[in-house]
Amino acid sequence: MPAIMVVPKRKCLKSQQETIEQEPLLPADSLVITPKLIDDLANGIYAKVLAAATQSGYLLLDETINGTYAKVKATSLSEAGLILLDQVVDGTTYKRVKSVAINADGMVILDQTVQGTYGLILSTDISAGHIKLDTVVAGTYGLVKSTDISSGHILLSTVIQSSSYRTVADGDKSYWNGKPDDMDDIANGSTYGKVRTTEISSGYLKLTSNTVKSGKWYDESGVEIDATAGINILGTHITFKSPNGSSAGWILGDTDIHLAIQAEYSLLLEFVDEMVISSSHPTRPDFANQMYLGTSSYYLNRVYANTYYGKNTTIQSFQQHDDIEMLRAIKSKNEYLDVETFPSGLLERDEEMEAERQRIIGLIDAMEQNLEIPIGTVKARKQAAEMEMQDGLAFKGINVMNWQSLLMGAILQLADKVDKIEKKIGGKK
Repeated sequence: MPAIMVVPKRKCLKSQQETIEQEPLLPADSLVITPKLIDDLANGIYAKVLAAATQSGYLLLDETINGTYAKVKATSLSEAGLILLDQVVDGTTYKRVKSVAINADGMVILDQTVQGTYGLILSTDISAGHIKLDTVVAGTYGLVKSTDISSGHILLSTVIQSSSYRTVADGDKSYWNGKPDDMDDIANGSTYGKVRTTEISSGYLKLTSNTVKSGKWYDESGVEIDATAGINILGTHITFKSPNGSSAGWILGDTDIHLAIQAEYSLLLEFVDEMVISSSHPTRPDFANQMYLGTSSYYLNRVYANTYYGKNTTIQSFQQHDDIEMLRAIKSKNEYLDVETFPSGLLERDEEMEAERQRIIGLIDAMEQNLEIPIGTVKARKQAAEMEMQDGLAFKGINVMNWQSLLMGAILQLADKVDKIEKKIGGKK
C-alpha cells in the first residue's frame, strides 16, 4: 500500500523563480496530499462530515438524520442517559402508568386504579385472597349466617315461618305419613270440587257435552252466556267475516229498541221453506219514500196482499189526453204488450233510471276502495253489479199507479160516452 505523505507548501520569492526550501524526495508509490481543506477531498468508502455537524471533534446528534435508529431529545433523557417516561408518548397497545400508582418494587397500587367493568374491593374485605361475606351488601340475593348453615346446608330450625309455609318438627313427621299424593286422594270440599282430567286440556277447562249448563257460566268483556237467560252481548257490534277473512256484515243494537243488520254488499236471506214474520207491527224503511222492494233486474215473481195502498203523490190523471186512444195505441208483440208503444207516463222516468245507474256505480266504487275484500271477490262482485246494471237498465219499468190511473180515465171516458148515448136515445123517445 503506498504511503501517504503530506508535503508543506513551498514559499515563493517575489520573482516567483526561486524557492527558499527544497522539495523533499518522495517514494514513487506515495500519495501526496498537500495541506488543503477537507472540502477538496472526494467521498470514498469513508465520507466527509460537515463542520457544522461537529463540535470539538464530536458529532452533533441534532444534525444527524433518523434511520433504523432515531434520535431522542436531550430533554427526554436523564443525566445518566436514561429515557424519561414523562416524555414518552402513549401508544395504541401500551400506555404509561404514573409513578404515584406504582410502589418502589414496580407493582401497581390498586388504590390508584379506576373502576371499569370490574370494581375494587377493599383490602379489609378480603382475607387470604377470599372475600369476607360479612362485608358483602345484600342485593337480589341475601346473606345467610354461618350459624344457620351446617355442612353447607341451611338449618330449617333457623328458617323464619310464614303464613304460607311452615316447618314440621321431627316429632310431627308421623302425621304426614300416608297423606294425599295427588288429586285422586283428595275428596271434594263444601266450596271447591275436583274436575276430571278428561275435561281439562293443557290446564284449561274444555266445554263439552259433559259440561253441566246451569246458570251463568261465562261473563267476560261484555259477553254473557247464561243457560237460562241465553246470550247477552254488550258491545258495539258483532262482525261476521267471510271464509277469506274479509268483513261481510254486522249485527248491532243501534238504539235501546232497534236491532240493526248491516251487510258489506247485500243481505242474502235463504230459507228452506218460508220466512215468517210474527209481529203485529209493520215492516217499513227508516224514512218515507226510501228503498226498493226488488230492483229493475231482480224483481218479485208474485205479490199477494189483502189490501194495497199506493202513496205515490205524482199519479198522473191523463185527463188532458184521450185515455181510450192511448189504450188503443198500445200494440202487442209476440203475444205480449209492446212496452215501446206504451205512453211515456206509464214508463219509468229517465231521472229514475239515472238514479238507479248511479246507485250501482256507487256499489262498484265502494267495492274497489275496500281493501279488506280480496281482489278476486271484488272482480266477481263488480262483474255481477255491471250485469245487473246492464240487464236492469235494458228496459224501463212500468208505473202501476199511472197504469191504473189511465185505465180509470178510460173507464170514466167510456162512462161519459154511455151517458151521452143514453141521453141521446132518451131524447128521441
